[in-house]
Amino acid sequence: MSDLFHFLTDLATNPRQQVAFANTPEALMEAAGLSKQEQAVVTSGNSDKVAVSFMDERFQPAIAVVDPNPDPLPDPDPPHYIPESVTQGFVHQYA
Repeated sequence: MSDLFHFLTDLATNPRQQVAFANTPEALMEAAGLSKQEQAVVTSGNSDKVAVSFMDERFQPAIAVVDPNPDPLPDPDPPHYIPESVTQGFVHQYA
């Protein structure tokens, strides 16, 4: 993955990086190894430009996890109970 991808991922998940970016964005981007073009994309605030910069990246798709068969635990699953007040509110909202 690219430096830009790693930078944005770290920025989105690390509160310390967010504070550092708010104070000195240029220094943080330089330290992350972003090119001038990548820095311009980030500072533009345009999400379309950011998305276009990942057009050549290939992301690994998520793995689908399904219910195991047979159930590895012999105990019965708890019933799925939804209070009537919730279902009535849903029915009135979308009726």
